[in-house]
Amino acid sequence: MNKEAKTKISFNDIFIKAAALACVEVPEVNSQWQGTVIRRFKNADVSVAVDTGSGLITPIIFNANSKGLNEISLSMKDLADRAKKNALKPHEFIVS
Repeated sequence: MNKEAKTKISFNDIFIKAAALACVEVPEVNSQWQGTVIRRFKNADVSVAVDTGSGLITPIIFNANSKGLNEISLSMKDLADRAKKNALKPHEFIVS
């Protein structure tokens, strides 16, 4: 797979894709309780912890279920690099 990929595909990239597909396949785990209703999401966003040297931050791969492994890999590398430089925008991460 890596011979044909634009970037090196890691196990984490495969895990992100698998987790996203599983969330779409089982919508009960891709939902949110909102008071009196349960909101089910059509797409799966996956957060991955990144060590910044001063703590963890979890950038979000939006719509990971509809992205290919190359796109997930490139997005994760970009988000991790920017997380370590404290350059993520507020909507791109979850504080953990």
